Order: sequence, then structure tokens, then C-alpha cells
Amino acid sequence: MNKKIVVLMAEDNNHDIVAARRAWEKLEIENPLFIVSNGETCLDYLVGKGKFSDTQKYPHPSLLLLDINLPKMNGLKVLERVRKNPNLKDLPVVMVTTSKREEDKAISSELGISGFIIKSLDFDEFVESMKLVQAMLAEMEP
Repeated sequence: MNKKIVVLMAEDNNHDIVAARRAWEKLEIENPLFIVSNGETCLDYLVGKGKFSDTQKYPHPSLLLLDINLPKMNGLKVLERVRKNPNLKDLPVVMVTTSKREEDKAISSELGISGFIIKSLDFDEFVESMKLVQAMLAEMEP
């Protein structure tokens, strides 16, 4: 895979962060995975604010994996702001969440998500769901 395609994951649950990194390894995804732990930090990263202005250290992502249940600002609010920002509005966003609420899926769809993954506590099922992300990355390669 093209290592220049950077993925940003907004996730506050340590178990899910470890699972994502393990899935990355198991699927042999070579794309860099950067992780932020709340909605405000996610937006700061995306717009290059504060410490994220160093694009060598924090390169601009080509894909955002976004949890709905984030502290400080939930994922739906983050997605809404991403879509309103002219520089970010076309960024592919995949919701990766434990939420099974149809309302969350509907709102996410209205805001133009690229995918909706319900996180499983079973690691093998989680790896299977990450294959969607792997396929998206493969399609994004030049």
C-alpha cells in the first residue's frame, strides 16, 4: 500500500485503539495510523491547529475513522464541522462505532459518510470489519 495515504482515527477507548492497531498488523496495512482521543483534538489535527501544524510529524489524513461517542465533541458534531469546512468537505469518513442506533446511521449518511462500521468486541469480527477500510485504502492508491 502507498504509505503516503494517512489514516486518522478518532477513538477514546484504549481497548478499541489496541484492537485497531492489532487489526492493522494482522491485515498488513502499511498506511500510517494516527490516533486522537476526542472530537476537539480530531478537528485540531484536521485543520493543522496548534501542535498539529507540523505536517511532517502530523501529515494530513486521506481517510478519517470516526467514533460517534467521543468526549468533548461527539463524532456526529465532528462530521458536521468537517462537511462545512471547504478544505475538508470531501474527506472520506468512516464511522467506526458501537452505536447500533438507526438515528446515528441516518444522520451519518445524511452528512456523507463513506462507510459505517459497528465495532465488535470479538477481535476476529473487528478484523473482518477493518477489511472495508483496507479495501478503501487500496482504491485510494494512485
